[in-house]
Amino acid sequence: MFSLSTNAASFLVYVIATWHYFLKYSKSPFRFIKVLLAGFFSGQLLIRLFTYGTIKVVEKGMLPFSPITGFFFLTILAMIMIPLIVLLYQRIYGIHTYVEALLVLCSLTTVGSFVDAIGGEDIIVVNAAMLIFSGLCYLYKHKDFEQLIINLGNENNVNTMSTAIWMYVITIATLLYNSGSFIYISAFRPELRDRVLVVVHVCAVAGICAYFFSVKQLIKGVNTSVENELLNKAIHDADTMLLSGKQKMLDSQESVIAAFAEILENKSGESGGHVKRVALYSEILAKKLGLPDDEVHIIKIASMMHDVGKILVPNEILEKKGRFTYEEREAMKLHVAYGDKILSNAQGEIMFAARNIAKEHHERWDGKGYLYGLSKNEISLEAQIVAVADVFDALTSKRCYKDAWDIKTSYKEIVDGAGTQFSPEVVEAFKDGFEDFKVVMRDNPESAENDTVLLKVLRNNKAS
Repeated sequence: MFSLSTNAASFLVYVIATWHYFLKYSKSPFRFIKVLLAGFFSGQLLIRLFTYGTIKVVEKGMLPFSPITGFFFLTILAMIMIPLIVLLYQRIYGIHTYVEALLVLCSLTTVGSFVDAIGGEDIIVVNAAMLIFSGLCYLYKHKDFEQLIINLGNENNVNTMSTAIWMYVITIATLLYNSGSFIYISAFRPELRDRVLVVVHVCAVAGICAYFFSVKQLIKGVNTSVENELLNKAIHDADTMLLSGKQKMLDSQESVIAAFAEILENKSGESGGHVKRVALYSEILAKKLGLPDDEVHIIKIASMMHDVGKILVPNEILEKKGRFTYEEREAMKLHVAYGDKILSNAQGEIMFAARNIAKEHHERWDGKGYLYGLSKNEISLEAQIVAVADVFDALTSKRCYKDAWDIKTSYKEIVDGAGTQFSPEVVEAFKDGFEDFKVVMRDNPESAENDTVLLKVLRNNKAS
């Protein structure tokens, strides 16, 4: 089960992992010595040495107590040593939080335990399997783990106790599965060694697949907690900023909408010009549809929340320069579900309209939109209106992946979409109010001065 040669791959993997995650940007003159020292933690070396020793003692019948008692003694020792070794690793490498060190060490220890169970005494198989499974582990979850390191390194106050406990339990279980299976074969059923090993190998392969999935979910769970923490902090910061003089009526629905929209500007990198123009276009369309003034006002203000769900879209997708991959596009589509969730408990007419808009503004009249496949008048009127306003502004604005379309081509795109992408009635309102659209475009160009336009929309509306 254990020899210096069969630990060579494990040693190399620990050195590479420590360098890649924690030392490649370090300025310490001792970083190369430290990275070599990382090999000492290979496969929880001390615990595995003890396991090997225990197996040898069992094989020779030298225990003064039963093999089962010896196995439980090994269990207790592993339970004590693993957290201490992780703590030592954290302190040596200056890792920000305990859970980061735990995830690295326990992930590789678990992989090593499964590899031992699969490879047995075959040196070539063990070394090859350790490198292959460690590589698969890296490819499967390294992006999530690197995001976790960034999140935890930014002083985000997130409770990772449950993740640490689960990683600890998984590591203990797999370590003991490996050592226990060999102890069982050696002490009780050596005549069934080959048959039992087949079962051990099959279970180990299934276990490592389940492990990859479960740990990825654990890491994503922590990252989600961090995103929620950041959202809460952003809302708190927005409230504080508003208290300092931007807006005194914090408890009004309009103030909440303005706060969320400004948070979204900071998150997405878009200027306030987009939000303002969509609000003004929506106001024009609502008026042309003959809606009462109070409903026009509600739709104008609520339209500012159409993309509020992007607050929860990962930054690497939201800030990407260029076109999305299929996976990124599907992830971006989820912003409508996030918007629905954020506004699900909101009270009041404006917030109710805002929730409909956030949820439904990418639905199509022919039912081919996303995410819910609504069609025709299943889509709320306010969402039908904002869909036209949002698409027109997207077409006529420059984005990182396209130039702005000319106004005639954009007009034709909206008109041609009547009855397929857009409500025919709203498109007619668009045609009637197109001259007003051109005035909005002229008076509200993209510029840095649009950073505070959201509150101006509210103030101008109240003054009118």
